[in-house]
Amino acid sequence: MEKTQSIYNKESSGQQQSSLDQKIQYLQTLFSTIEEEQSKLLSHLENSKSTNVYQDFIRNINNAEKDVRYGYSNLKAKSYKQAENHYNQASKLIGPYLDHTSLFDPLIVEIRMRRSVIYFETDKLNECLADTTYLLEQERLGESSSMTRVTVLKLHAKTLTKMGRNDEAKETLGKLSILCPEDQDITTMMKALDI
Repeated sequence: MEKTQSIYNKESSGQQQSSLDQKIQYLQTLFSTIEEEQSKLLSHLENSKSTNVYQDFIRNINNAEKDVRYGYSNLKAKSYKQAENHYNQASKLIGPYLDHTSLFDPLIVEIRMRRSVIYFETDKLNECLADTTYLLEQERLGESSSMTRVTVLKLHAKTLTKMGRNDEAKETLGKLSILCPEDQDITTMMKALDI
């Protein structure tokens, strides 16, 4: 950016120079903020042994987002195996960055939520429970809507019930009844467990 500024300083009139100075100042502030807020991620990338680390990073994130879209399309079509493969691939692509930034928390929430539905529908109950537990314990839900938390808790309770772990299911349903006292699904699940 300094090189760009020096070139345009030599070739520009006063008005164009002032406009360019403002743009350069904006970009410098933006890059400085990114360096500060994402220092852990940038440090992780800089310490990578890959020669194309930044290109790999961008490619991995783009491919992960594509896999999430394809996974969702397959989930809607009830092509569970294909959807699971896409969500697993997306998780693998963003996995190396999750401990270094919270930028991808919404993406991993989407991956794990939808993948847990697939696992529930295909009776992979341990895997379903692993995803719902991860979302509930790791606080990855962060600022997600309260409906997201309710959706995860409902699936968690259904999975525990299906596994015969009724005491744990009752505990989860207790939390749900506080969050959504008028929800018919929760009431039905509670009645099924004699709560």
